[in-house]
Amino acid sequence: MNKFTKKLPTKEGYYWWTNFGEHTPTVVRVTRDYSSRALYADNEEYSFKVKKKSIPKKDKDPEMKKDGHYFGEEMWCYIPVPLMGKKKIKEDWY
Repeated sequence: MNKFTKKLPTKEGYYWWTNFGEHTPTVVRVTRDYSSRALYADNEEYSFKVKKKSIPKKDKDPEMKKDGHYFGEEMWCYIPVPLMGKKKIKEDWY
């Protein structure tokens, strides 16, 4: 079973993503920009470059903690590609 982690994605695929803000956690698709080799995450509402973000100390208000995490703190959880029999199903096949 996959768990949320602070480790950034290193490969393309689908991920649960949260920053403990409104409308998260949500599923995002992570793709690679082949000209810059950078990873980008997007869904119908969000689109952003996957990169390490730090929360300024002034924003670490104990009152703003949710489930032990600060607003803006990102966490990721990889969603494995489903199998049909023994064959991996790609998102654009159906």
